[in-house]
Amino acid sequence: MRRARRTRPRECRRAGGSLSTDFIVGDGFDITVPETLWENYDDGASDGTQVAQGLLLNDCDASGTANVLTAIIVREAVVLDRFVTAEVSAHKAAGKTDLATNITFLA
Repeated sequence: MRRARRTRPRECRRAGGSLSTDFIVGDGFDITVPETLWENYDDGASDGTQVAQGLLLNDCDASGTANVLTAIIVREAVVLDRFVTAEVSAHKAAGKTDLATNITFLA
């Protein structure tokens, strides 16, 4: 009976056999996350806001100049259709179509 020889894929092999950078107590790193600003969806626009990117969870007044903190759903969610609102019914249908690859809508 022959014994199978286990090898690592070529891209995983490194000098010294290490597969990752070692950290010690006290090591760390910073991750900078850029601020993301959202605008109201408008299916009739041509400035990027014509494609829905997410669902706002709560009503908020963003009419002023100050940024408003809120939460949105952008992917991997199941949403009841009756909770999705829009000022224009055609915008709701088009927006749901834009989001259909990331969000499931239930009747």
